[in-house]
Amino acid sequence: MAFLYLVRHGQAGERILTGDGRSDSFGVERSYDVLSDRGHRQAAATGRSLARRKAPGASVPVLSGPLSRQQDTAAHVAEELGSEPPVVDEAWREFDTDSVVGPWLAANPDVAERMQRLVDAPSDENRRALSRLTGSMLEDAMAWWVDQPDFPEFRAQVLGGLDAAADIARAEGTAVTVTSAGVIALCVVESSGVPVQRWPTVAGRLFTASVSLFRVRDRSGRQDGHHGVELLSFNEHAHLDEPDADGRRPLRRFS
Repeated sequence: MAFLYLVRHGQAGERILTGDGRSDSFGVERSYDVLSDRGHRQAAATGRSLARRKAPGASVPVLSGPLSRQQDTAAHVAEELGSEPPVVDEAWREFDTDSVVGPWLAANPDVAERMQRLVDAPSDENRRALSRLTGSMLEDAMAWWVDQPDFPEFRAQVLGGLDAAADIARAEGTAVTVTSAGVIALCVVESSGVPVQRWPTVAGRLFTASVSLFRVRDRSGRQDGHHGVELLSFNEHAHLDEPDADGRRPLRRFS
């Protein structure tokens, strides 16, 4: 029996939600692809958690998408596991947020205007409101994108990566892949028979640096249409849930 762990990258792009300025608020990819200090700590904590599960003497291959936030998280995970440096695979790249959000905002200018007003008047209350609005906006934009002609290309990319990672897990017993929420959520719905229309909702529930575990069947299991993998656990984050001295949980974050 083989297992595949999908890890969401650590917290990244805090500036998007702090109202630093117009370009950082709506140029999502440019601002977001950098781990925060918290994100680095999350990634190390996730790596330590996975290391505790590793069989003695086992060598666990680590894969990563090509984005900086993915590779930096994977580097922490590989170090804690004592693994070889992560292998970068383009298939685990997250969809380009700007190419999805931009057209959706253009068709929904009222939302764009509300976001800009919050950015232009920074305060703790407005930052929280911007965070909530950004989350709902992204979920709506993703739901719209499912019906657009370029979504099948992203789907094929992700499922190709899932098949390849499953083969590595079959060969090694266990494999870890570090990627992003949209990719993990698509693997979840595709392997579980959940309608793809639920993909945005699933993505929105993933904590940063969380772990989702799949059991990898032998090759004959592919005939069920679920790509030979079975979801065993989703969005594990107990390793991020320890309170600090003030009772807060600083590593448990959605973004």
